[in-house]
Amino acid sequence: GMRRGGEARRATEVLLAQVRDMSADVHVQSIALSALEALACSAALAATILAENKESSEEALEAVATKIAREVIEAASAPDLPSRVVERALLLLLRVGAAWPSIP
Repeated sequence: GMRRGGEARRATEVLLAQVRDMSADVHVQSIALSALEALACSAALAATILAENKESSEEALEAVATKIAREVIEAASAPDLPSRVVERALLLLLRVGAAWPSIP
């Protein structure tokens, strides 16, 4: 269980770096945001399944999703970010918020 959590965290770091990279193409940043959204939302689905099986990795998954949401908020407030990327980031936050009502 923990190994998979580690992989999700590594993927998150790589994707967040792509979103923050101001020299990156807008398409690359948007694709990275889509991937982060999928990671965070599928983590919610996985957590639901784990909760039914009384497993404890639910918190680890919520931590990944929370990190994605917080880091995307931070990345999206960079002054030079293209508006298309900011819009994509807001969409991610809406969807992650819907998938994880528990995230503050």
